[in-house]
Amino acid sequence: MYLLLILGLIAADQGVKALVVAKMEPYSSLELWNFIHLTYVRNTGAAFGILEGGRVFFIVFTLLLIAAAVFLWRKKGMERYHLPASLILAGAVGNCVDRVCRGFVVDFIDFTYWPVFNIADIAVVCGTVLLALRILFDQRGGGTKERKEDANGDPSEEQSL
Repeated sequence: MYLLLILGLIAADQGVKALVVAKMEPYSSLELWNFIHLTYVRNTGAAFGILEGGRVFFIVFTLLLIAAAVFLWRKKGMERYHLPASLILAGAVGNCVDRVCRGFVVDFIDFTYWPVFNIADIAVVCGTVLLALRILFDQRGGGTKERKEDANGDPSEEQSL
């Protein structure tokens, strides 16, 4: 299920970016509705243009994210992190494809009062918020597990607190 989510988000992100690149001139803008514009921006940095020109850094970082996600999915007891990790990974890969193939990230969603962003950015932000909430919830005891030991000191089934 998570693989389909990742592939679907990457496909949607790359599909819209391909249309924007094919049909619009860089830095041109089209009003869709009041404060929502479709604006073609070439971003060589990260969110909000920070770390501009860090192409190699971002590609290496994405490869590390992929490795971390594979580790997470294989590790037992980490299922509660699969959705946030999938969203973060899909967004990171979507923007990494741009960096590798184009040398920059295509941003296009423009609310005119906020920096221009794309579908991959939405996935990363949503995944990060979900991850932060999950970690916070776990630390407060809502999702932690406690191992019970039997008389021999061997761990028995986990029970939620």
